[in-house]
Amino acid sequence: MVAALRFVGRARRIASILTLAIVLSVTLTLACGADNDDDGDSSSVESGLAAATSASGSAMLAPSSADVQTGASAPTSASEPTDGALQPAQGWQQRIIRTATVTLKVIDGEGGVSSALESVRVMATAKGGFVFSSNSYVEQDRQFAQVTIQVPVEQFDTTMNDLRNAQFVEEVVREESSSQDVSEEFVDNESRMNALRETERRYLALLAQADTIDDILRLEQELTEIRSQVETIQGRQNYLEQVTSFSTITVALQPSGEAVEPQIAGEDGFSASNIAERAWDNSRGWIEGILVATITLAIVGAAVLPIAIISWFAYRIYRTRFRDAIS
Repeated sequence: MVAALRFVGRARRIASILTLAIVLSVTLTLACGADNDDDGDSSSVESGLAAATSASGSAMLAPSSADVQTGASAPTSASEPTDGALQPAQGWQQRIIRTATVTLKVIDGEGGVSSALESVRVMATAKGGFVFSSNSYVEQDRQFAQVTIQVPVEQFDTTMNDLRNAQFVEEVVREESSSQDVSEEFVDNESRMNALRETERRYLALLAQADTIDDILRLEQELTEIRSQVETIQGRQNYLEQVTSFSTITVALQPSGEAVEPQIAGEDGFSASNIAERAWDNSRGWIEGILVATITLAIVGAAVLPIAIISWFAYRIYRTRFRDAIS
């Protein structure tokens, strides 16, 4: 009977040991599987981040306008999409900044320069443009004016011809014009923006898969930098779009007749009034400097004088008490 009880006890202990071993084995297996999954997710995020960063770097290598004009395509890596998302838009147009400055002498008549200034404003509006700035001033009892207008670039030549042949024009005194081709910069900026937006899309996809704080922070930082670059390039594109859509013409209007020359007092140019005026101009700076220094000393003295008086009385009182103490 005792031998049977001992056998049953040993059997129970063996069964308990086997059960504990099975539980530990299953737990270790599940733990290893979870670690492998985490490593796989981390490797996926790391590899995706590296690919997106590589694409972001290639955004700075946008194709030049020469490639676009000849139809050559930019080289792409095996990991980049080939759907044309990174390619510049087809059917691009030449973009040129056109500016001109013209000086017109106005015929004497009703209104004079004022009437001519109003005519230029009306002309700009009729061409589909607008007045950017204007001013009018009087010099030696003669009225002058200057107005800057902006008209659609396709109306530039027509507007210049209309200004030359306007009814109020007596003479075209001076005319200057210039052109700047910014087509290459515009196309390159478009290519860079397309590449950056594609990189942003990849970062967003990786952000949706990220499951650690470090990965999320890194992706958010990269997205912020990408969006900042896109906004900068977009701002430049908006400016180029504006200046190439509208040309700038500055019109200077002057009255008819010869320019008024300054009067000379005497053949030798000697005049007591002129000498006195030049002497006053030369000495005015010294006089102003002396006045400024005097006023500054007066202000400083007014602020320091009370302190000096109080200090002197305090010293006198202290000295009197010190002598009384000694005696």
